[in-house]
Amino acid sequence: RWPLIMPERVRIESRPCDGVPLFHSKEWRQTCRSESPAPAGPDAAHTWLRGERPNLEASFAHAHAEGLDGHVIALAAGLAEILLTDGPWARALQVHRVATEAAERSAHPVAHANALTDFGRARYLTGDYPGADDVLNQALAIYRTCGDRHGEANALTDIGYLRHLTGDYPGADDVLNQALAIYRILGDRHGEANVLTYLGHVRHLTGDYPGADDAHTRALELYRALGHRDGEANALTNLGLVRFLTADYPGAGVALARALELYRALGHHHGEANALTYLGRVWEHDGDLSRAGDAHMGALELYRALGHRLGEAGALRGLGGVRYQTGDYPGAEDAQTRALELYRALGHRLGEASALCNLGRVRYQTGDLPEAGKALARGLELYRALGHRGNEAWALNHYAATLSAAGERTRALGLYQQALAMNHELNKPDDEAVSLEGIGEHHLTTGDPTQGTAHLHQALEIYQRLGMAADARRLRLRLDDLTARRP
Repeated sequence: RWPLIMPERVRIESRPCDGVPLFHSKEWRQTCRSESPAPAGPDAAHTWLRGERPNLEASFAHAHAEGLDGHVIALAAGLAEILLTDGPWARALQVHRVATEAAERSAHPVAHANALTDFGRARYLTGDYPGADDVLNQALAIYRTCGDRHGEANALTDIGYLRHLTGDYPGADDVLNQALAIYRILGDRHGEANVLTYLGHVRHLTGDYPGADDAHTRALELYRALGHRDGEANALTNLGLVRFLTADYPGAGVALARALELYRALGHHHGEANALTYLGRVWEHDGDLSRAGDAHMGALELYRALGHRLGEAGALRGLGGVRYQTGDYPGAEDAQTRALELYRALGHRLGEASALCNLGRVRYQTGDLPEAGKALARGLELYRALGHRGNEAWALNHYAATLSAAGERTRALGLYQQALAMNHELNKPDDEAVSLEGIGEHHLTTGDPTQGTAHLHQALEIYQRLGMAADARRLRLRLDDLTARRP
């Protein structure tokens, strides 16, 4: 249900396998010589890059026009991080395509692999997953041929991130653990923190919320020890997401608010958009729908400026959720449909499943039960194929409600019971309460008021414990009405 976070990485320059310095001309050494001290840490480096970007862009254009391949390669590597954090990503794609072509002409295979790695990142961020897979695997093969362990770990990390984007969670886990082992052998704590971040994503997507929390907490500790505030903000954002998914709404809000503060201080637009998206969900849960809508709209504008279509789809889905809560079902359907189109264009099956389920919920509310059932069934099928048990349990509740409304009560009860067991196992008490409520309504409809009210009271206790005021108020009114009707 959520777009994912792309942590920043400090580039580790690799050596060419023939031992010759990558940029070795006298002209280049003179060009790069400076009396200014090196930036004191990644934040200062990022600030310097942002200020110097116009000069670096102009130098890159000149080097490209003059056919100065060494300068093109070096300048593209220097621009890589600022292009990915500030965008637009279409420009990152242009720069890294040119650098890859220049590096291929060079006599240095690791220069080529470094350029391919940056090009692969730009390709998957702009939604070209097959193209990214091709160039990243080319880079991995070169690094291994050259015996470049840092480069190998970097490429494995990007391949792992790409695999989790396409829903290949076992494949992602495999290559990420390979990268983690290499970074630890090399003593590279920054690389280790990045891989832990990605492993945290894979764990939460497969329903291992304690494992996800542990990975993100360890990444946070490493980033703070390194003084890397971008990484710290990313880790806080990811922890906020996991806490939201496990119904720790106050904890999620605190972590996300701190992340947003850091991103804005750093001028990190991608991270700001991610934090706004997740805060929108927290505020939606708290019933502050106006603030939630503003957050999703702010995120949407930032994602579009970056050219981040996956983020744009997530923000549209968030807007659709707010419109659903306010009863604007045509607006909700429009937003979810546009999100679905983007996800399908990107080949992002997890997003497609979520948008389908949200469309099913809208159609349920408007009385179109056949189309609601089709959308929810297809979304549920995708979640199961992806092994995404947390969202499978969430979708089961909504599919059961649709079947019950269509008169298939026995089948609906079985699905509610299945969802209840899964949500309890996965420590998702908010969705567990929805299951209990559905089971309670089934018993009330089929003539067993004792069982019905008992299940509703269990659901009410969870809503109250979690601070879900709107749901608690709605269910109290339902129970009061049942009491008043008793003979």
